[in-house]
Amino acid sequence: RVGERIARNWVVFAAASEQARIYYGVGGNPAFVEKYVKDQLRWFDANGMYKDPNQPVVYDFVTRLQFMHILDWGFDGPSRAEVEAQLEKSAEPTLAMLSACGEIPYGGRSNQFLHNHTFYAAVCAWYAARYAKRGDAAKAGRFAAAARQAMDAILPWLAETPVSHVKNRYPRETGKGVYSEKGDMGCERYAYFDKYMVTMGSWAMSGWCFSKN
Repeated sequence: RVGERIARNWVVFAAASEQARIYYGVGGNPAFVEKYVKDQLRWFDANGMYKDPNQPVVYDFVTRLQFMHILDWGFDGPSRAEVEAQLEKSAEPTLAMLSACGEIPYGGRSNQFLHNHTFYAAVCAWYAARYAKRGDAAKAGRFAAAARQAMDAILPWLAETPVSHVKNRYPRETGKGVYSEKGDMGCERYAYFDKYMVTMGSWAMSGWCFSKN
């Protein structure tokens, strides 16, 4: 609910879903989107990064990605300018987080998952498109190159047989919790192969959509 004393990134996911419904003409409530976008702006820090509880960088990225979708799907409520301002502040920190190996510092329960690469690439694709529209080819190129570096870094992992969703090389059947007796091995129970490979593909699709803008 509005005003809670803890950040709730799933509220931003809900707002993005509602904005998608508006954009694609299948319903949606603009007042709902504005209400929760405005509330969640409290959780941006001085660098324009989202302060999820315990602040793992993974959840900054995935939450900013939802705000990017909200804008990309035409959100034009009173809070739009503030969202854009926060995302502008986090542009340079985003570039600074990528290592020479094409990885970000992860953190939290999503450490070492392949989808970290695709949501980083999607965020960079959004920035690249944004700066290209402004005519800033140099900055757009830096973000496009970072997106490519992140994606190139997971190609060897995707070429393995069998492919896995996490880099620790545990059997991909682990992590299913109630679906497997091996639910505590390799990754926590929520983040099993079926779930997080779909997540990886979803973020990759987000980047592709942004790059077409």
